[in-house]
Amino acid sequence: MKKLYIFVFVMCLGGLNSFFGQTTYTSITSGNWNSASTWSPSGVPTTSDSVNIGNHTITVTANAICVSITTLSGTADARLVVNTGISLRLTGNFSVRPSNTTNNDTFISGGGSFEANNVVIGFDIINNSFPTATRLTTLYVNDLTLFKIRGNIVSTTAVNANPVAFNESRLRHRSGTIDLDGILSIPAVNPGPAALGYRTDNDNQENSTIIFRNANPSIPSDVQRAPSFTGGAVEFRSVSGTTYTLPSLLYKNLILNSNRSFVSGGSTLTISIGGVLELKMGVFSSTVNNQMRINDGVTIVRSGGSFLPGSNSRLRLTNAANQYNVTYEQSASIIAINDLPAYFPGSTLNNSIRTVTLNSTNGFTFSIPIIPVRNLVVNANCSISGSGKVLVSDLLDIPNGSTINVTDNLITLVSNSVNTARVATLPNGSSLVGKVTVQRFLPNIGRNWRLLTAPVKGSSSNSVWENWQNNGIFNGSDIGADIWGPDGSLNASDNGSTLTVNTIGNGLSLINNSSYNLRKFDNALGTFSNVANTLSQPLFTAAINQGYLAFLSHPFLGATNLEGVGNSGSVQTTLSASGQLITGDVTYSTIGSNKFYLIGNPYASPLDFKLILDDVSNTGVNKLWIIDPTIGLGSYVNWDKTVGYSNAATSFIDSTILQSGQAFFVRASSATTTLTIREAHKSDAISNTTLNRVSSSKIKSDVALFRALLEKEERNLYRNVDGCVAALYDGGNNSLDVNDGRKISNPGENLAIFTDSFSLSIEHREAIVDNDFLTLRISDAVVGNNYKLKLYTSNFVYSGVAYLEDLYSGVITDLPLNGSIFEYKFKVTNDELSTGKRFKIVFKRQGSLGTTDLVKTNFTVYPNPASNHDTITVLLDDVTSAATFSYKIYGILGQLLYEGNFVSANGAGSIELNGKLGVGLHIIQLRNTINNEQFLKKLIIK
Repeated sequence: MKKLYIFVFVMCLGGLNSFFGQTTYTSITSGNWNSASTWSPSGVPTTSDSVNIGNHTITVTANAICVSITTLSGTADARLVVNTGISLRLTGNFSVRPSNTTNNDTFISGGGSFEANNVVIGFDIINNSFPTATRLTTLYVNDLTLFKIRGNIVSTTAVNANPVAFNESRLRHRSGTIDLDGILSIPAVNPGPAALGYRTDNDNQENSTIIFRNANPSIPSDVQRAPSFTGGAVEFRSVSGTTYTLPSLLYKNLILNSNRSFVSGGSTLTISIGGVLELKMGVFSSTVNNQMRINDGVTIVRSGGSFLPGSNSRLRLTNAANQYNVTYEQSASIIAINDLPAYFPGSTLNNSIRTVTLNSTNGFTFSIPIIPVRNLVVNANCSISGSGKVLVSDLLDIPNGSTINVTDNLITLVSNSVNTARVATLPNGSSLVGKVTVQRFLPNIGRNWRLLTAPVKGSSSNSVWENWQNNGIFNGSDIGADIWGPDGSLNASDNGSTLTVNTIGNGLSLINNSSYNLRKFDNALGTFSNVANTLSQPLFTAAINQGYLAFLSHPFLGATNLEGVGNSGSVQTTLSASGQLITGDVTYSTIGSNKFYLIGNPYASPLDFKLILDDVSNTGVNKLWIIDPTIGLGSYVNWDKTVGYSNAATSFIDSTILQSGQAFFVRASSATTTLTIREAHKSDAISNTTLNRVSSSKIKSDVALFRALLEKEERNLYRNVDGCVAALYDGGNNSLDVNDGRKISNPGENLAIFTDSFSLSIEHREAIVDNDFLTLRISDAVVGNNYKLKLYTSNFVYSGVAYLEDLYSGVITDLPLNGSIFEYKFKVTNDELSTGKRFKIVFKRQGSLGTTDLVKTNFTVYPNPASNHDTITVLLDDVTSAATFSYKIYGILGQLLYEGNFVSANGAGSIELNGKLGVGLHIIQLRNTINNEQFLKKLIIK
């Protein structure tokens, strides 16, 4: 009977244990947490149970609670997966047990949340049977939304004394968030291995965050136990506390988020390349000997936190080439920017800021005198005020459709030899209210004309004088422009160290017997006129900017000796204009087909003019004209979609980009039309060399092109001064029509195709037929100068031949049609026939030049064909009296082979060949030395 009572008591005790949920469940297979078949004993762990997970993957698919979880080592990994949106909570500890015989790799993942009291990895003691080989006990934490640890992380590495061996304890945090209330407890092992405890320098490392809430989280810094923060974010978020000295480690992202003082722990406290230092709360400070270091590309984020005033609290760049970013987040009040957060010793404090981002709707005040930044990004409706100057060298962006109110001229868009700042493509609603200073660098490698504008608008302080002439202030040797004329009345003096304006007059410097170097264009009349007074001439208006033809060779007050004599050469300079930025769509109306219309690029940004012309709303305009300042004295080049540029030697070739500050001409292709330029037409292709840069633009491959270039000899070198092109295709029109590009006369030499009494830069013609021809017209060439024509084709499929007729010299030359370049040198004389419509390109389908009548002939040659040593007789029609003739004999390629003189008697004369000519076709040119009448005839040498 007694035994029965004992049996009943034991049974009751077992029943009570089961009733109070003190069962320990051990995984026997991979599976679902809520599946009874996953565990031994069979069942599902509940609130009071403990869990052991062996070499299995356990997936938590519904919210669960238990006392503790221990992972065991074995031949495979232990894996706990908490699905997204699911939580697993432990009232006790999560433990990763070491092993004497195998490594223990435990993984927690799944995107859900996991909560435990302490996390214990490894034990203090291992027995003497531990092998000599080191074992690893590692917890891997991946992509948990939250891993909340109410207590401590205890990572203990056990040591076997004899033989010496270790069971190394490690926590590898790859991704997700760990929120730690307690401390990092990593007991020392002496001697022992390195890289123990918490690490973020792992294989497959992604974004991870660990939050320290303890006022003193006990983070070791020795080599053996120091955590690695190089692969994730570390946030100090204690509720309260006195001054905390930050561990002197390398961080990727460091977040200070506690209302306390933070002090740099030493000069090895460093933010890695591309990392972040975020000041959400608290005050950061340091001393001269323990300044925090930052590497290139670090972003400093400020919201509620701040730096202690003083240079020692600035962050120190690791080298002079580093650049960093600063982001100012939403704040409860206006953010005062009165100091800069970083510098490099021996360098200026403000030469290293890459991007400043402003995100607070409560506004900002800048009181630092000068802040050069590469990029300024404003993401919120706000006001930006202050006495400082923000110099933007790359990009100004308002990406969220915000309205920004800014103190006049607080922002300057900088232009220099390296770059010109631009305004990004802005969404609808984005605007900046207040004046901005916009610069335009001019390299002035030569003395050239340009089409220029200032991309701002405004009704006050908008004159040429107040902007491009610095309002009369001499700011240095490379600022502003000297604008002159023959009646300039500006008076200035030179005291040896600076130049001073004494009398403004009409704003023009005097250069005796000069022309005006600034010209305005009247779009209503289609004509240029001189700017004779820069004080009364608006550079821009309240509605729009304006384009100008400008020959700006020197900075302000630099073009003359101040006594009416101009200085030679040219000097680089930077134009500056202050006004309201132009944003949004800009529409130009009343563009006619009977005259040119000048437009200044309205935006402080490059434009892709192909996008403008391709816009369906702009079908009334199909080409444009710009000046290339690297050609001649500045040469107009015409562009359309079929042929590209009229001058194939332009530095713009294959580019469709207009730069900030560049102006251009358009002309309607039919009746009066409008042109709209949009934010979407902006480009990021910046060049400061010629106001352009390469940007691919293909011409039509089915159009035959015949190109002509004009080059001028200067200092024994030929350089391009102009060009034109004919496009020949089915459907083209040989008569003048709206598809043809009218010629705008250059300040220097001009080359054009002459059709229907008009000079053209681009002529669209029907496909070639027999006896078709092109007439080339040359104007404004310099008497006495040597010139060269360069002729070539592309996409040419014509089966006949072509030749160049020099109607002045009489030389006729075969032309290649295979794309190779043909060059023809000539000289311009006092004879008006040496320019004008001097050249003709003739296309013939039948035969070659040798079987073609060249021109009207007024003389006969015999014998013809002749031998190389013959004396040939020349019979001249209608010449009965004695006359002296000069003769030149050319090869078929235009080369002069033989020349001389003879006297005709009764219309007859003779030429001794004397073995001067080779076998083949030649051209004899005769010129009457009395009346300059000239004649041509072919001569064949057999």
